[in-house]
Amino acid sequence: MVDVGCGDGRYSFEISRRMGDKVTLHCVDSNEEMLKHLNSYMTSRNISNFQTHRATAEDLPFQDDFVDCVVTMNAIHHFKLPEFLSELSRIVINHGYVFIYT
Repeated sequence: MVDVGCGDGRYSFEISRRMGDKVTLHCVDSNEEMLKHLNSYMTSRNISNFQTHRATAEDLPFQDDFVDCVVTMNAIHHFKLPEFLSELSRIVINHGYVFIYT
């Protein structure tokens, strides 16, 4: 699973806590400080099934057909929508899921 625009990890933590070992969560944000906070927040709560990636929503660092689920929560207003949707089309497997919450 990929969380695009993960910020400081509030939603990433809830996803990891609820999904447990069912997922490896790839947390993507363009802000290095947010990713540092997320890493500290998650590890201090014994969450280890995640990786952080510094990248923009329009240039995601994953291979084609990489993931079966992408989420973005309260971040889409920061994205260039056409480019973001193109990236989703590229990285999400056929019949995968995209959840956008705003």
